[in-house]
Amino acid sequence: MEGDVTGVIASGAGFPDGSPPQKGMRFAVFGAVGNVDFNYGEMRRLDRTLGKLGATHRLAVFEGGHSWCPAPVCQEAVEWMEIQAMKEGSRARDLALAEHLFQDALAKASAMEKAGRTAQAFLRYSEISEDFSGLVDTNEADGPRARLGGLDVVRKERAVEDRREEAEARLADRLWADLTAALLSDPPPPLRAIVNQLQVTRLRHDSAPERPEPERLSARRLLEQIFVQTAFYLPRDFAAKHDFLRAELAIRLAGELKPERAGAAWYNLACFRATAGDRKGALDSLRSAVKNGYREVEAIESDPDLASLREEKGYRAIVADLKGRPTS
Repeated sequence: MEGDVTGVIASGAGFPDGSPPQKGMRFAVFGAVGNVDFNYGEMRRLDRTLGKLGATHRLAVFEGGHSWCPAPVCQEAVEWMEIQAMKEGSRARDLALAEHLFQDALAKASAMEKAGRTAQAFLRYSEISEDFSGLVDTNEADGPRARLGGLDVVRKERAVEDRREEAEARLADRLWADLTAALLSDPPPPLRAIVNQLQVTRLRHDSAPERPEPERLSARRLLEQIFVQTAFYLPRDFAAKHDFLRAELAIRLAGELKPERAGAAWYNLACFRATAGDRKGALDSLRSAVKNGYREVEAIESDPDLASLREEKGYRAIVADLKGRPTS
């Protein structure tokens, strides 16, 4: 398979579990991740691993959560792949295009530096030198890279960022351990006790707009990690074991974390219960989804996970109610 692939654009996630990157990979990897994506740490670690393995790689971070990367990042990814193809000889060299892309990248790095983002500018100049080496004269990037790389402020900022990332990873591991221990206890503790144990109030405080950016983004990522587990993965796994008490507790926790997304979380539980054969519970969860703001009637009618509910009187009543509501 690898011989047929020369480049991979990975948005929001890396390699599959059980198939980590290997030394000697023959394809380039362009990763992209949002700065509040719950997979942000995973993508950062993957990028470092690829570097240690000697793979051709790049990582772009954009503003946002777990989603497809925005159009400008998609364009950057394709342009980067074109440069790699020229260097590898899998496409004809277009030196005019290479020079144009080089100057465009330089302008963005220079703007970072002028905005005071010195450490990020240093990293970008370093990437530019590496990316375009052998295609164009990279002196315009090599000079700023050497100049910024010698500054104490850059070394300190990078060290602080590394320590902050390590601290976030440790806290994420501890919160995950506390969450799973709470949900697996017999009986599980009350919802409020779990919320307190997971430091949700503090994380919300740290994620407020007025907090310093590094602290704010870290807190938002941690909240996202807990939310995605409690809104999807844990309820799915508990429902598959017919442990609906814990599945519903996880969903209630997700609603505490992000009330504005509680409807979608309850909808997930309705699907998990329906596929597990719990039709009554699925209808109850679907009602809770609607009560908490879920309005996607077309999804409800077309979702194969809800097929077992189609002939239920309660299901038809939910759909009719949604269709009868005024559209905004």
